[in-house]
Amino acid sequence: MSKFLISAAAALAVCVSIESNAAGTYVGTLLGSNEIGTTGDLDALGTVVAIIDAAGKVDVTFSFANLAANLTGAHIHRGAAGLNGPIIIDFNPPSIGAGNGFFSFTTSVTDNDAFEINDTNASGYYFNLHTTDFPAGAIRGQLVAAVPEPETYALMFAGLVSIGAVVRRRKLGKR
Repeated sequence: MSKFLISAAAALAVCVSIESNAAGTYVGTLLGSNEIGTTGDLDALGTVVAIIDAAGKVDVTFSFANLAANLTGAHIHRGAAGLNGPIIIDFNPPSIGAGNGFFSFTTSVTDNDAFEINDTNASGYYFNLHTTDFPAGAIRGQLVAAVPEPETYALMFAGLVSIGAVVRRRKLGKR
């Protein structure tokens, strides 16, 4: 029995260390109506996907449509829904004209605030696009953890069933 507990503890330690180094994937829907304190660009909309790993690498892809003015900034801010907050990751997108766009950025961060996104509730952070007409923010979306695909749960279930079968065989004395 003690060998089983030691093996289980070792497996758990490996899983925990793998999980703590895993990248977090976050998504958001960007709308002008999500802006706080001022009205954003109500005709514009967009999406964002952010992948943040434990080493500080941040990959962000965002797209937008119907933006009324030139894009001047793209950031991740700390702030829950209904609250504004400070910029914690700045992406410095190129200044482009109004309309539709799609961008991908990769940056590295060393600020501990950026790592908090992976360690806390991601909904305490939001992505914001700024334009010349909306310097306080044109479209905004709260970041939420991406939901795993159903295949992830199927693989997890298969692994748990396998572990259960091994434990049952050992209890019955079959090796």
